[in-house]
Amino acid sequence: MTPAEIRTARAAAHRARARDFAEAHGIPEAALVAAFVGPGVVAIEAAPDRLMPFAAAMGEALALTRNASAVQERQGRYERYDPCEARVAGPEIELHIFPEHWVHAFAVTEETAKAAKRSIQIFDAAGEAVHKIHLTPESDLAAFDRLVEALRLPDQADALPFAPAAAPAAETGPASCLGLAPEAVTQLLERAAAGQVPLGIRVGNAGCLQVFRGTVERILPAGYWINVMDPRFNLHLRTDHLAEVRLLRAQDGGLSVQAIHPDGSRIALIDGSGPAWEALAMGLPRLPD
Repeated sequence: MTPAEIRTARAAAHRARARDFAEAHGIPEAALVAAFVGPGVVAIEAAPDRLMPFAAAMGEALALTRNASAVQERQGRYERYDPCEARVAGPEIELHIFPEHWVHAFAVTEETAKAAKRSIQIFDAAGEAVHKIHLTPESDLAAFDRLVEALRLPDQADALPFAPAAAPAAETGPASCLGLAPEAVTQLLERAAAGQVPLGIRVGNAGCLQVFRGTVERILPAGYWINVMDPRFNLHLRTDHLAEVRLLRAQDGGLSVQAIHPDGSRIALIDGSGPAWEALAMGLPRLPD
């Protein structure tokens, strides 16, 4: 599709989520964003070493990382970015970044009936979303404007060259791996919420791994989705994509639960520590022998 065709199709389906629209029309999500380059969409530098200091200056924001089967959203600040490790290590937002996959980026301002929504959206070479930074009412808008001014690219083209999407990397588990029933993921979240058991929840893609650490409270199933809907943390996971659920015992004795997509890639990994976590993980339903 040409940028003009994308804009026309989008006008007829303006309520569809960007990722769903892109999949329905067989285009990368970044092609949809780029088609609207202009006053509300600015192509910017994608390098995390350039982006992260400006993200920190914006203060409160919402970090979003996803793959095909899970989305993690965490409100907080982009604090303690280490360029040597390509890592954000704040008390709320924790990211492990793989800079070679941060290829295209845009600063987006979307006018709505209530207020303008602003975000920074980063994509890989194939145009797949790597990470998104959504501003909140508490964000520093002047810092967002400074980011756009400093990182604006000279070429503001509405069409981009994209590489073919790479095949997902299959996840391999250690020898000490037990198969769990698919409902184990939902039960894990529900039992952790009921017992206030602290968790580590990792959701990522080739370019970014986002980590939540803490307790969860509000677990809401909705169709094939299982959702954590807490004030500063949301998780959305498609249970119909669970080809395998594994209980892993690491060499140091730690336990983790790994959710696997049919293509072999990891949807999410959940771990913890201490007796309460051990009891929760070992009590999850297993596959019959």
